[in-house]
Amino acid sequence: RELDAAQPDVIRAVVPEPPKPTDFAGWMALAQDLSDLQTTLAAEGLRVRDVPERCADATDFSFSDHDRWNALATMQQAYEEKLAALHVTDRDRARFTAIEQQHIATDRTIILLGTTDLNRITRQMLESLNTSRVIALIHAPESQASNFDDLGCLKTQA
Repeated sequence: RELDAAQPDVIRAVVPEPPKPTDFAGWMALAQDLSDLQTTLAAEGLRVRDVPERCADATDFSFSDHDRWNALATMQQAYEEKLAALHVTDRDRARFTAIEQQHIATDRTIILLGTTDLNRITRQMLESLNTSRVIALIHAPESQASNFDDLGCLKTQA
């Protein structure tokens, strides 16, 4: 629905040749692609609006798609405003809000098993909890303990 309401120039900045107005399947496919993009970025703790700045800061990034990302951010903002007007939110926005407002809590112990590669948003949520409530069980020899972090993820070199 928000795609339909978006300004044509904003849509064209994202998709140079958007679906025809009567192409319902084309618009649904585009909406799914945009939803998948949001989900992928959110999993790594990023919003669409964060990407242009991140790309501008990257010194080894010789490709600029600033206009497209700004258009995507405009569309994302309109989507979030529409949801807010309906007094609802989506899962990704709810996670960001919970982390920012420190609303993540539990009175139970969380046991992590096989968590060698958690995405950033999950890490942020777990790290915001009382650390005594999160226990990572790692199936590895004790001699390998230094290769894992507090959440049971493999440490990688930056």
